Amino acid sequence: MSKKITLRYYLLAALYYGGLNMTSAMFMTFLLMRGLDERSAMIAYAFYFVALTSIEIPTGAGSDVGGRKNAFMLACTLSATSMIVYSFSESFWTFALAATLGGFGAAFANGTLDSWFATQMRYNGGEQSLDLAFTWVEIFKTIIAAVSGFVGIRFAGDTMQFPWFAATTCFLGAGLVAWQIMHEQDFASRERTSFRKKWKAWKQTAHDGMAYGRDNKKIRFLVLAVAALYATMMIPNMLWQPHFLQWLPDKESLGYIWLASMAASGLGMLLVMVPRLLGYEMYDRKTLLICLGVIGTGMIGMASFGDLRDSLIPYLLFYQCGRGASQPISRAFLHRNISSDQMRTTVASIEAIGHHIGAATGLIIGAHIVLFFSRETALISAGAFILLFAVFRWKHRKSS
Repeated sequence: MSKKITLRYYLLAALYYGGLNMTSAMFMTFLLMRGLDERSAMIAYAFYFVALTSIEIPTGAGSDVGGRKNAFMLACTLSATSMIVYSFSESFWTFALAATLGGFGAAFANGTLDSWFATQMRYNGGEQSLDLAFTWVEIFKTIIAAVSGFVGIRFAGDTMQFPWFAATTCFLGAGLVAWQIMHEQDFASRERTSFRKKWKAWKQTAHDGMAYGRDNKKIRFLVLAVAALYATMMIPNMLWQPHFLQWLPDKESLGYIWLASMAASGLGMLLVMVPRLLGYEMYDRKTLLICLGVIGTGMIGMASFGDLRDSLIPYLLFYQCGRGASQPISRAFLHRNISSDQMRTTVASIEAIGHHIGAATGLIIGAHIVLFFSRETALISAGAFILLFAVFRWKHRKSS
């Protein structure tokens, strides 16, 4: 049964993350082509994270009480709508609207699929394999991201409309497939209750989940680390396209850099998975802090060189490799420190809030550094920040 659950998870992840990454290799290029500058594009995208943060806990508790399947289907519908609005947007405010809709969709999705998977695995005796399962899943997501992003940029065309419609199709397909195969054995076994009791359970779950996250030192550490990480990473995530495009012959060439980025990210995941297979503890605070330091070094390196090859090497071998390694570590670290399946998505939402607040803050600060200084200054500043954060937390890790 565990194998069947894993296969269903992979199929849902393929469709959802295929849609999520279909526009990744051309997102910033598309916004700039539609008349936004780098600063306004970064601020418009910050609406995505503001929307996410505003409803993260309610949607997480709603998923735990009302079912992960319903939440995931709603997430797919909102994300598909966001893609359609993006494809026809031509002003700052319509881009902000599209980002907001996408943020609402992501709020319902965040933690939902992972929580469904972790809960069903526990329910069927597969809990012991979760650490490695999440690593394999992240590698799989990286492959899906690489293929979908490359397809998106290669078939974007002059209007660059194709990736948005392809992403819409992926999201709608994910919702339809979830309707058919996303069974919830634990949820089905619960006693049917009235709307009033569900409302009471929703409030109690939200309260208990927040209290659990507040009182758990390891969860608090992860929230802070993720906030710092995404405040840093959102800057190169938005600026890598114009940064490398200055040396490339055309925008389609970004697709090859995207493929190389995903390959480097996958390498990072393997670098933490192989020692774990040999019996070493890799999904802990020390390894995560090392990843943060590697990410910061890569950002400073990519901004410090004035040609494609020298800038690309630290971007791939340090930034993307460290980024890839950090993903399964943070995911496994989070879920191994949540003891209750009944509020798993709610607690995961707390970690996600750190992600969103950090990302929105990084985008807004980075946008103004780009405006008043330069793209390279923004990248170096972000890299220096995460390096200092990693050093500080390393020195104080035993007390946290």
